[in-house]
Amino acid sequence: MTIRSWALVWFAAIGVGFGPGCGAEDAPSDQGGGGTAGLPFAGMGGLGGVGASGGVGGSGGTVVTTGGVGASGGVGASGGAGGMAGMAGDGAGGMGGESASGGSGGTGGIPDPEGGSGGTAGDTVMHVDQGEGDGKDVVTIGDSWMRLLVTGIEPSLDKYSAKTYRHRAQAGTLVLNEQIPYQYELEVAANANIKTVVMTGGGNDILGSACSGTACNEVVDDVFVRLNELHAQMGQDGVQDIIVVGYTYPSNMAKHAALDHSIMRNEAECTPDKTPRCHFIDGSKLGLTLQDGIHPNNAGYDLLGKTVWELMVAEGIRR
Repeated sequence: MTIRSWALVWFAAIGVGFGPGCGAEDAPSDQGGGGTAGLPFAGMGGLGGVGASGGVGGSGGTVVTTGGVGASGGVGASGGAGGMAGMAGDGAGGMGGESASGGSGGTGGIPDPEGGSGGTAGDTVMHVDQGEGDGKDVVTIGDSWMRLLVTGIEPSLDKYSAKTYRHRAQAGTLVLNEQIPYQYELEVAANANIKTVVMTGGGNDILGSACSGTACNEVVDDVFVRLNELHAQMGQDGVQDIIVVGYTYPSNMAKHAALDHSIMRNEAECTPDKTPRCHFIDGSKLGLTLQDGIHPNNAGYDLLGKTVWELMVAEGIRR
């Protein structure tokens, strides 16, 4: 046997991880997975990569007596899952990655005769409080829920924040005809330093459509395509946080399925682990009273403004 062959056998015996090991720290979008530990003994899997989504920790080595330890998941906006422990014995699963939302703990070893314990979940990294400013880097956009003549979320938010933010919302505006995206573009042109966007949008796209029931879901999906594009653009422009205020059920029962679909999509897609962070306020859960079957009454707008402000404080959003 050659010297090289003996070296490979020795590395396998002591369980040194093969594969990429740690993801490159100088590549923030990397999702490098940890290397799997060598066979047949109790090697530790390689660490998951540092990245926007931390890589999955490498699996521990398959063993005869003691399961290999799964490595920790990578550091990232969404921590990678901890590595699975070795295929036999009592090796522990790796710890989930440190992240804005901690990665899940790794799987314990497959019993032979006794399975290893699963790894613990990763630590949650708290968002640094962006603090209060003079209101010049906070923008509100949207439709009549944001501004209805002299009422709306905008004046209520100003009242609770004791500031005057940059306001662009107009009643009757839509997403799919580019009116609401254009409100944002106007603010960027006026002053590109925007850290927080508070917005509504999509209600008039649905209410103005002839659709009914679940057939309105296609319109909702089209709205989300455009909003996701807009949110991505905001991120490129340096926006740190987006607060999406969702509607409550209108008196028109034919549009209720559309709101259900919109809530489902917002809960799944508007999440703080994204860049920019996205925060969803579900207006249907606030017990709002509608003054005309569509718009909240003054007390409802005040509640919405207060809810937005309290979220900004609680989450350390620039405000």
